[in-house]
Amino acid sequence: MKNWLLMGLLFCVVCGSAYAGDHTFGVGFHYFYTLDDINEDLDELLGDAFHEDGLAINFSYRYKFNDHFGVLAEVQTYPDGFLDAETSVSPRLLVLLGQSFYVGGGIGWNSVDWEEVTEDLHDDDNWTDSFYMLRAGIEFPLFTEHLFLDINANYEFNEWNDVEEFDSDIITFGAAIKFTL
Repeated sequence: MKNWLLMGLLFCVVCGSAYAGDHTFGVGFHYFYTLDDINEDLDELLGDAFHEDGLAINFSYRYKFNDHFGVLAEVQTYPDGFLDAETSVSPRLLVLLGQSFYVGGGIGWNSVDWEEVTEDLHDDDNWTDSFYMLRAGIEFPLFTEHLFLDINANYEFNEWNDVEEFDSDIITFGAAIKFTL
């Protein structure tokens, strides 16, 4: 399934590049907070190496093919890590529908540098398996027609089947300042 999603996204980018669309660049923050049941289990196991919540720095590029369809490539970095990571970087690709109010879905990965005290709990590969995400957001202009504030909610899950078992406790929030060329 994920290979078809990646091939479809690549097809959209290649075919859509012939059109003169909007290019939007952004920088912002993504806030996460772990669930109570995860928090209790990992806090006992990892102690100070466990990060209960955090703030990721987000860099993004969005190409809008038209007023209703676009793709988003972004990279998030968690300077203080998440869960038991010392630091991590997360590239993501999303397909978005809408303009001022938008919804979309995509795929992402994490490159993780584990805390020294917990690195034996993980395999040698610093790349995690892919995860999937759904996003809904609102984007509105600030001061000019080229500067925007983007506020979004994100739902991340490991398998497409997991989306049916929706759990509102794992929604995270982001905000970014974006500018359009």
